[in-house]
Amino acid sequence: GRENTAITGFSMGGKESLFTGFTHPELFGYIGAACPAPGLVPVADSLDQHPGQLREEQLKFEDNPPYLLLISYSDDDLSVTTFPASYCSIMDKNDTKHLVHHMTDTGHDHTSVRPHFYNLCRMIFN
Repeated sequence: GRENTAITGFSMGGKESLFTGFTHPELFGYIGAACPAPGLVPVADSLDQHPGQLREEQLKFEDNPPYLLLISYSDDDLSVTTFPASYCSIMDKNDTKHLVHHMTDTGHDHTSVRPHFYNLCRMIFN
């Protein structure tokens, strides 16, 4: 059941774990995203718009909120830049309960992934 099921990923996988977690909250009790890539929601005046993206108002849970929603990202990540922070801002606006692991000197690599997985597992198995 969802009380024993988690989804997480890094970069594109982080974006996909958020998409899957928000569209199937009945399946996942724990959702994580390490440095999630752009494209979860459309960005105004951007070429990164395609069918299947979530609307900003869909970044909330009507029913079955997860026990944990963790987003990890770094200020020094030049690959996804400010997109993870923008996802967090949208969730704040939607009153979606989530935790943020904001790193300042890691990159778009194992230096961000390791702390994300460590903290996610620590919180799940606490």
